[in-house]
Amino acid sequence: MTGIGRLVRPDPAHFPVDDIAADVAAALAESGSAVVVAPPGSGKTTRLPLLLPALNDPDGGRIIVTEPRRVAARAAATRMAATLGERVGETIGYRMRDDTRVSAATRIEVVTEGVFVRMLQHDPELSGISVVLFDEVHERSLDIDLSLTLTLDARSVLRPDLQLIAMSATLDIARYARILQARVIETTARTFPVEVTYRPTPAASVDDGIASVLHELTGSATSANSREALGDILVFVPGAREIRAVERQLRRRPMPADVIVHALTGTTEPTATAAALSPDPHRRTKIVLATAVAQTSLTISGVRTVIDSGLARRSSFVAEAGATRLVTERVSRSTAIQRAGRAGREAPGRTIRMWSAADFDRSPESDVPEIADADLTDTVLQLAVWGTTDPSTMSWLDPPPAAHWRAAVEVLRRLGAIDPDGQPTARGRRLAAIPLPTRLGSLLLDAADSGDAATIERALALAAELGGGGSTPARLRSLLPSVHSSGAPLSDGLLAARAFPERIAARIGDDPGRYRLTAGITASMTDDDPNRGAPLVVAIDLDGDRRAGRIFRSAVLTADELRSLNPETRTRRIPKRLPSGRVEVVVETLLGESVIERLTEPPEPDDLVAAALASIDLAEMLRAPTVATVRARVALLGAADEETADPDPVDRWPDWSIERLTASTSDWLVPAVRGRTSSDPLRGIDLAEVLLATLPGDRRHRLAIEAPTTVTIPSSRSVRVDYLDAGGPTVEAKLQEFFGAADGPRILQGRLPLRLQLLSPAGRPAAVTSDLASFWAGGYTAVRTELRGRYPRHPWPDDPTAAVPTAKLKPRPPR
Repeated sequence: MTGIGRLVRPDPAHFPVDDIAADVAAALAESGSAVVVAPPGSGKTTRLPLLLPALNDPDGGRIIVTEPRRVAARAAATRMAATLGERVGETIGYRMRDDTRVSAATRIEVVTEGVFVRMLQHDPELSGISVVLFDEVHERSLDIDLSLTLTLDARSVLRPDLQLIAMSATLDIARYARILQARVIETTARTFPVEVTYRPTPAASVDDGIASVLHELTGSATSANSREALGDILVFVPGAREIRAVERQLRRRPMPADVIVHALTGTTEPTATAAALSPDPHRRTKIVLATAVAQTSLTISGVRTVIDSGLARRSSFVAEAGATRLVTERVSRSTAIQRAGRAGREAPGRTIRMWSAADFDRSPESDVPEIADADLTDTVLQLAVWGTTDPSTMSWLDPPPAAHWRAAVEVLRRLGAIDPDGQPTARGRRLAAIPLPTRLGSLLLDAADSGDAATIERALALAAELGGGGSTPARLRSLLPSVHSSGAPLSDGLLAARAFPERIAARIGDDPGRYRLTAGITASMTDDDPNRGAPLVVAIDLDGDRRAGRIFRSAVLTADELRSLNPETRTRRIPKRLPSGRVEVVVETLLGESVIERLTEPPEPDDLVAAALASIDLAEMLRAPTVATVRARVALLGAADEETADPDPVDRWPDWSIERLTASTSDWLVPAVRGRTSSDPLRGIDLAEVLLATLPGDRRHRLAIEAPTTVTIPSSRSVRVDYLDAGGPTVEAKLQEFFGAADGPRILQGRLPLRLQLLSPAGRPAAVTSDLASFWAGGYTAVRTELRGRYPRHPWPDDPTAAVPTAKLKPRPPR
């Protein structure tokens, strides 16, 4: 060990990592990276950092050890300091939110991963740091993945000399070796056999089952030998709520006097944590009720027995609600094996699993990485400040899911933290620097920016309650910028809506307890919520269940506040004609499809028009002959232009189909009647003239010339052109009115012959043609033969083209 770990105090105990320390040092010298696989109890966390050459090199810089939990970070630093015979804050220190113990003499800093991310943001070069050890990387927390990704990026660009070590308690480390381009160094720990038994217990009553097993074990271990074989007992439960439930069960039947119960969670106070980890000074049997914090990292002396609930609590992000839902589920097989191993570190032990062997076999092999199902809002903001808007440019163990990334980007835009290009704003940089979740940081910044003291106090209390990492309002106050002026207060609803825009919720119908959130999912409000029944609330605390969400705390939001935020809001005006003929307007403000406010207002001129339109059948009015004729003439010219040229869209004739006109009344009809004060502004309106008025002057001229409403026929009489005839534009006149003409009238500048409906002297249809010359040469003879006998006193010349046309048909005088 010469040259390695000079500061380590002589210790008769031998740790497995002592045997690989030289190999780790060699790997760092070769490639700058190493991956260490060592089971719990091998000394990788508290021994290996002390054995690194950098610790003895005066120019070697500091060593950073990252830990996933505050409890583990504090315990690791304390253990290493004790090994050196020092107090924490001298050679060994730690750094975490609200609690830092370092000095100028500190060479090894144990830091939580969230703090390390902020250290990187503050100093991407990691000045003065020579080695970073990522401990317990197999836990795959979001902060682990992010800090590793940022460190790799910093090393590739700024610090190629930075040495990295990834340490894990499992063998699933191939990806770490690949991403670090490092060789794997393995060691084993001295372990003792652990007997595993199964006691299947329904999850709903697992606290009662655990309490029964504890009473059974402590009650049967009466002799000193049996109590020593039992040892201390480590109990794994999902969370603090279950710890309290087990404690309640144990109080119903008091434990033996020589048994002491400890609780161990991520927020347990340091003195209580030390008592749980250390042997009991009165030699009592120690029961430690612990969450997942005790699975790795921490060593609890004296444990011979493990009781495993088989359950763990993980976060599942529901993007639609902007909420992270805590889900209790069966642990993976690798986690169950780690838990059981706690019983065999110092002597043979036993593990009692509160589920069946079949359940163990059905469990997944390993845990799902947090990045696969987490709120990425904080991650995306940190990367934006780092200078990255595209996650594919970074090195990841598992890349962030695209859908969750997009959801986080949208939230950050709403919070004003990033601009449309994904770049951080000044507000975003302020939020990234606050050691709180981005949404809570936004809430505090809004309160501080208001300058109102009462608003700030309420925001501090709310942020502490919503998960400020155990922080009190007093601690959170130190994160706020200085406030020198008094401003306008902000309501709790507005503060919460700005921080959690997805949680704005509108009451569904008349049900006082059912609400629909902005994204469309529904949730129920608890019966004791004082805001139950309010039209509009912000769900400050909810579970995020997509099918049956629960709102545990809310704040009222007014419609005016909602409009000021401008999320998914819209206003709908509904003019109604009353039986009296008077018009009133109902104005509805909607969040999605939910009505959150309904008011009655006097009508504006456009409301009168809207009410009038609602009371008529506009489509039927557009089918009236005069209106339909105008529409048909425009359609005819539009079709003709399409056939003869390829006009620019600007030059095309308008689409006056019924579907188009009924859908666009605001473009043509409303302007024509706007300003009429009558309750029926459409009375007496000529829709044909209204349509024609929308055409430019040159278009109206073309329409009159090329598609005239009347034409003059050979008899000199002006006749109407029927543009609605199914056969095409048609004129109707008596056959004798076309005598003397070789061709019939045409429109569209002579391109289109009109269809001629030729009538008998009595006005009955005699023939139809669009080619008058062909009719004279052929069809006329048959018509003449048929009608001359019926109308012998009217002219039927042999050559109609040489005859004189006449509009007034008089019978020929008798011979």
